[in-house]
Amino acid sequence: MIKYLGAFSFSLGLLLAVTLTLVGLVPVYDLVQDWAGVEESSGYSRDYLHEVNRAMRDYLYGYRPDLIVEKEGGSLFQGQEIFHMAEVKKLFTGLARASLALLLVGLLLSLKFKTRLFKDQLLTMLGLLGTLGLMSLFFDKSFVLVHRIFFNNELWLFPWDSQLITILPQNFFFYFALLIIGVFASGSLLIYFLERIYYDFASRQG
Repeated sequence: MIKYLGAFSFSLGLLLAVTLTLVGLVPVYDLVQDWAGVEESSGYSRDYLHEVNRAMRDYLYGYRPDLIVEKEGGSLFQGQEIFHMAEVKKLFTGLARASLALLLVGLLLSLKFKTRLFKDQLLTMLGLLGTLGLMSLFFDKSFVLVHRIFFNNELWLFPWDSQLITILPQNFFFYFALLIIGVFASGSLLIYFLERIYYDFASRQG
């Protein structure tokens, strides 16, 4: 069971790393907004949405100090929206540290017990995918639950005319979650096959 503890730690760390990587790529925002039909539902042009996406990414990852995006001489986002994004920024910092720690623990446990980490993590990956798949089937409830777990207030409950909700509607997060699942599964399979190729090569050399 110990080897699967290391594998689970690695898989969870990899899942967080995939999530934070995708969140850090502006073209991913653009792509998922296309899937979610945000340009049509919001009335904003693709170029303006791209500008907003870059501003959000840059703010969340510390490339800019504020989240001021111009709209008709004012700011697109208002107090509650900016406060929530500040909380998301802190959350991402914590998740990045957790991801690094989980990956390191997984690797150290694998070295200590001499296990095939990338092979073992296939099973733990399937467990995580099963959980994520179940959450996607009940996405509305899962969306609320995740927010209640990670935020100790209800300032993430925005009014219907919130610009943040207009730019990032709930179906945006649904498609984003599906993308995360796909990339996570692909990444897990890739590192397994790379490990397998390495061991096959090593056995032939030995």
